[in-house]
Amino acid sequence: MKGLRRVGPVLAVLSAACSGAARAPAPAVEPGPPAIPLDSLDVPPIELLSLSPDEIAAPTTLAGFPVSVVASDFDLPIHHNPRVQHYLDLMTVRHRRSAEAWLTRQGRFDAMIEARLRAAGLPTTLKYLPLVESGYLTDVTSRASARGLWQFVAGTARIEGLEVSDQIDDRVDPFLSTDAAIRHLARLHGRYGNWFLALAAYNSGAGRVDRALAATGVSPATDSAFWHIYDQLPRETRDYVPFFMAASVVSRYPAAFGFGDLVRDQPLRFDEVTVPDETDLAVVARLLDVHPDSIVALNPRYRTRVTPRGRAAPLRVPEGMAGRFNTAYAALPVDKRVAVRWHVVKRGETLSGIAARYGSSVAVLQRENGVRRPSQLQIGARLRIPGSGSSGPAVVARTEVVTHRVRPGESLWSIAQRYGVRTEDLRAWNDLDDRTVIHPGDRLEIRR
Repeated sequence: MKGLRRVGPVLAVLSAACSGAARAPAPAVEPGPPAIPLDSLDVPPIELLSLSPDEIAAPTTLAGFPVSVVASDFDLPIHHNPRVQHYLDLMTVRHRRSAEAWLTRQGRFDAMIEARLRAAGLPTTLKYLPLVESGYLTDVTSRASARGLWQFVAGTARIEGLEVSDQIDDRVDPFLSTDAAIRHLARLHGRYGNWFLALAAYNSGAGRVDRALAATGVSPATDSAFWHIYDQLPRETRDYVPFFMAASVVSRYPAAFGFGDLVRDQPLRFDEVTVPDETDLAVVARLLDVHPDSIVALNPRYRTRVTPRGRAAPLRVPEGMAGRFNTAYAALPVDKRVAVRWHVVKRGETLSGIAARYGSSVAVLQRENGVRRPSQLQIGARLRIPGSGSSGPAVVARTEVVTHRVRPGESLWSIAQRYGVRTEDLRAWNDLDDRTVIHPGDRLEIRR
């Protein structure tokens, strides 16, 4: 989406899934977001379809689909043509196991996204768009640095009201990013009055859609406008809308495509509280006697696992625990609110300067972060800085080492959840970066 963009995690996963890796730190990205194989197919010319509003609302079966597809089950026109069928085949045959993982994760967010779309007056069929964008992974990053469920690049995220900074990245928060995506989609629809052109602009940027419309002279008001400008769009965008249509159909009729026995993930449930100043998520976990990862999973926007200094901040805690937290937090001394701080190294910073800033020492920071040469800090590196609240079991010590063999459909997030560890620790233990893709058969070291 947005501006000069990338082949997104989803538009890129189906192709990445075709090439396996022999061992764990395999180069690429997480194996969960759908990646569309931009293969060269001998596809017949796109059939130009136009459905009237009456046809969209009528309980009629749409022609061409391999299963019964009823127009009134969608509040956007769903077309069938060879390209849409291609993506139906990808999801249900060639990359069926990946599709199972996407549809399973869909359960976490489906009701929330639909409710917010409905409240905003937008078509609820748009709730299936994250399948195309991210495969319903919230912590995935594309090659162009688009992040999160809705794959925002930083510039567009900020325009739509999200904070992206060293301390906070709202793009990975499924609730905040959904609201931003709704604002962005509404803005694009207001520009064109056509949802499929809005989706094309979401993927490649409005400028490219404007140029395609100008080159063809097509009115954006017609349902078939996207298909008329199809050949004028970037290749990824040409695939984006057909894939969205196919994903919508499979998501709406999973049993008809053989996915009826899926056990969907449960929606995220939580209470929300407010902390007045810098607070460590590990301390929150200790106050509630829950694993730190459960608090991190509810509050992914805090990149350093600590709320910002000098301002009040919202925090999500497990459902039913707000009262217990407020009572425990009120009794907690101010100097015990932070167990561990995280610092992102900026250009020009030194380890001695960072140590002085946090009232620590170079030796402590070296020990905590495995830094052998203080003079060779890398820009962007995250340093763990112990705080005064570190007394007590804020972080679980991990000494047992096990090896996990990656199974089809698994991601770093799902593996981390299974073993009760953090995704970032899993990356660190296996020398993986944010762009690394894991594949079935890879072996990962896990410390418990």
